Order: sequence, then structure tokens, then C-alpha cells
Amino acid sequence: MKLRLATLRDLEDLHDLELKAFTHDRLDRRRWRHLLKEAHGQVWVAEEKTKLLGAAVLLLKKGTALARLYSLAVDPKARGRGIAKALMDKLEEAALAEGMVAIRLEVQQGNEAAIGLYGRCGFKVIAPLLAYYEDGGDGLRMEKRLKGKLPRGSLKVPYYAQQTSFTCGPACLLMALSALKKKHRPSISNELNLWRESTTIYMTSGHGGCSGEGLALAAKAHGLEVSLCVSDREVPFVEGVRNLEKKRIISVVHEDFSKRLKKAGVARIIQRLELDALKRHLDGGGLALVLISTYLMHNEKAPHWVLVVAMDKRFVYLHDPDLDQGQSVTDNIAMPVPLAMFQRMSRQGRRQYSAALLLR
Repeated sequence: MKLRLATLRDLEDLHDLELKAFTHDRLDRRRWRHLLKEAHGQVWVAEEKTKLLGAAVLLLKKGTALARLYSLAVDPKARGRGIAKALMDKLEEAALAEGMVAIRLEVQQGNEAAIGLYGRCGFKVIAPLLAYYEDGGDGLRMEKRLKGKLPRGSLKVPYYAQQTSFTCGPACLLMALSALKKKHRPSISNELNLWRESTTIYMTSGHGGCSGEGLALAAKAHGLEVSLCVSDREVPFVEGVRNLEKKRIISVVHEDFSKRLKKAGVARIIQRLELDALKRHLDGGGLALVLISTYLMHNEKAPHWVLVVAMDKRFVYLHDPDLDQGQSVTDNIAMPVPLAMFQRMSRQGRRQYSAALLLR
């Protein structure tokens, strides 16, 4: 038996293996093709005399040091030969070579054989998954730290995925409210209402995002203590707006937000948020909404709000409300982003604009 990276020539064999190994939640040919051609990760196979005996998929979260075991399958006729363990060892080796510090996975709660294997490989349960699978079965989220430890409390902040393409800021604020005001429960109506409070105006097409000033006002109105750090006083997000009338409207909204911030007594600090100040804030029990560019994660230069839930000497840990196709919450909670990478992410456009809300 040998282990090797899969290629498109293995597509049919991988699909056949999937049908043999699983009775539901199967990957179809289209998904396998995507994993082999486009996904940011690796597919490893175990074969013997050209016969495929097992396969494992490792996904790498771009811009972070987080990996996920996406799939592990072994031909039922070849089980008991240590194939699954060999593939797991190979994935861990591959993850370390890619600079990953943690591998996560999801497993059905009744799958004792798989849970036992993952436990022997050093994985620990970090969260239950209720009614998670296609057949209504419960699951477990597990993680293995390859280097260091996950900061305390980083997984305690409830996760909420944005329900539209333009409500990342409100979704992050809902997560913060759920963590800091324990009785608060997120919903899509709350998400849309927060967007209406904090958007810089949606005009049929073009910009419809929330500024730091708008989100700070919404956070204050909903009972949080908030400070806003911005790199300058200029109107955010107008650089990519060509229509002069739209620029004028966004500017009018920004000026109104600025006046209301002053009236509400919300501190607006005109300076970039330094990492040591962010660390002190988080260590004191606070959370932070930070505006990032998605380029280093998705190759798209779009402004996007994330929630910073923890920080250590090497990483900032983010909850990202935007679930891409094929991703699960496992990929988007407490994502370890290297400090230098985070500093690059948190600067927008030519003027290197930055914005962050410090919440308590």
C-alpha cells in the first residue's frame, strides 16, 4: 500500500469509494471535481496495486493557520488494516508543512469507530452539533492543536452567519451582543434592523455596507459600551464609487453619523488600533469588530467586518460571519490569523483606511 496525492484521473475511483463507504451525506462527482481542481487543500489516497482503498481530504483556510479534515473514507473490505490512521498521519504531516497550527473536523455522534480513531490521533471535542446531519443525527466538532493552545474563551462567543451578502457588520454585532448581553438572541429580523441603523445607504446597485460610525451608533443604542478607532476622518468606502450623486449621499450619511456619535458621547479615536491595545481590550473581557479586506482570504478586494474573539503572541482569532459555499461553521469560528497577516488585512485601499469597534 502507498499514499499519494490524488489527481483528476482518480475522480471515478473516488466517487465509487464514496458510494461504498457511506450511506448518506455523500460527495458527488461535481464536489470531488471541485476538491481536486479548485479547492484550497489536498486530497490524499491510499492504493494497493492501482486499487483505491481509502481517501482523505484536507482543506486549508486561506489567510489563516487553520486546516479541516473534510472527508475520510476507507473501502469497507479494507478496514482493519490501519489505512485510516495512515491517512490521518499523512494529513497531519501535510498540515504542519503548510504552517497550520490546528486541524478541525466534524463527525456523527454515533460513529464510535471514527470518534475513537480521532481520539487516538489527539483530537478533542470542542462543541456538540445538534441535528446536524442529513438524517437528523447529532454530531461533534473536534480539534487537534498541532502547535500551542487555543486561547481560553475563544470558542465561547456564539456564532451567527450573515443571512445576506451585505450584512457582515450587523452579523458580527449580533455575535457580540449574544456574548456580552447573555439574553440576546440573534435573528434575521434583528440583523436587517441593525443594517438599516448602520448602513451608509443602499442605492439599487453599488455600495450597501455599514461604516464603523453607523455600527458604533447601533452598538451604543443596544446597550454596549463602545469606542471607535478609525485611521482618519474621511468618508469611508467612497473610493470605489464612481457616481457623484451616490458619493454625495454617502458623504451626507457619514456626516450625520459623525454628529450623532458626538451627541451620544461615543469616543471616536483617530488612530489605527495597535495590536497591544487590542490585546489589552480582549484580555479585559471585551470584543472587537474589525474591518478587513477579503483579498488575502478570497482574492477579492472587498471591505468585510469580522469579530475578533481572542489573541495570543502569534495569532488573532476571528469569527467570520461569511460562510462560503462548501464551508461550515467549523471553518469560520476562532480562525487563527497570523498577526502580520491580520495587520495587512485590516487596511483598506490606497489610503490604507482602518476601522475597529472596541465593545464591552
